[in-house]
Amino acid sequence: MVAARPEHSAAGARPGYTGHVEVSQHELASALAAVDIGVWTWDVATRALRWSPELCALFGLAHAPDSYEQYLDRVPAADRARLREAIEGALRQATATRASTTYTIEHRVVVPGGEERWLACRGRVVVDEAGAPTSLVGTAVDVSSRRRTEERLRESEALLRLTTELGTDYVYVVELDRPTLVPSIVAGSFERTTGMTPADVEARGGWFEVIVPADRAAVAAVMPAVLSGKPSVNEYRITDPRGDVRWLRDSVRPVRDAASGAVVRVVGGVQDITERKALEEQLFQAQKLEALARLSGGIAHDFNNLLAVIMGSVAVLEGQATS
Repeated sequence: MVAARPEHSAAGARPGYTGHVEVSQHELASALAAVDIGVWTWDVATRALRWSPELCALFGLAHAPDSYEQYLDRVPAADRARLREAIEGALRQATATRASTTYTIEHRVVVPGGEERWLACRGRVVVDEAGAPTSLVGTAVDVSSRRRTEERLRESEALLRLTTELGTDYVYVVELDRPTLVPSIVAGSFERTTGMTPADVEARGGWFEVIVPADRAAVAAVMPAVLSGKPSVNEYRITDPRGDVRWLRDSVRPVRDAASGAVVRVVGGVQDITERKALEEQLFQAQKLEALARLSGGIAHDFNNLLAVIMGSVAVLEGQATS
């Protein structure tokens, strides 16, 4: 029920508005259900939990967990320490200040079936007249859609920056949980640069199998650094379906999971540098020929000097023999 109190009516207010309403528990529950907000309470002394039906639905459960620890078990390990610190930190602060305190946090939960959802949670520590914490109350709302949109936006911005910075022939993303590391092409032309489609790469056993065997060890050697979060730039050869060799310059940027911090994928920009490598080889050969010519010229000069000394010595000997 909504009860109007005329004695609180403000002068000049619109007819029927009193400036104060009382909302029943039923009306409050209906409002929370309408916006899919889950509500919970946690008794500090007994550690018992009470959840609203909406919160149970957010976790994919028929009823609330039996304890605080069972609730934490629903949170991935990568988020659990942050959540525990937020809750217990609020309790410590309330105990120290002898006053109610609040916390906010976003964390993931795993629902039955393995799906992960992001929840935005807000909690408040309730204290008694002596200032001792007695319970926590709070709300939770599903923000999975917003988090996914933010993640896609971050990835798009990173890809745009990479494409702009590197001026690449194509940009790719590789999910590290895929055993064959087949790239997903997000910009540019993979087929024009490599002579293959991603399906061709998968059919050949993955990207590593496309690399010329002599270059594989060097490529593998940079992976530990990439997995630790460091970008790298590699130059290596691949063979296309016709057997032709192409040189690629591969600039790799690791991407971390927003919650766990672990590297979960790599984003790369690739340039075909076959022509540049051919020119470098021609230059190298020309430099070798030039060096060989200089060496030959030096040897000839030294030989001529030595020959002049020899001829002079012979002339002296001939003069002595006829005298």
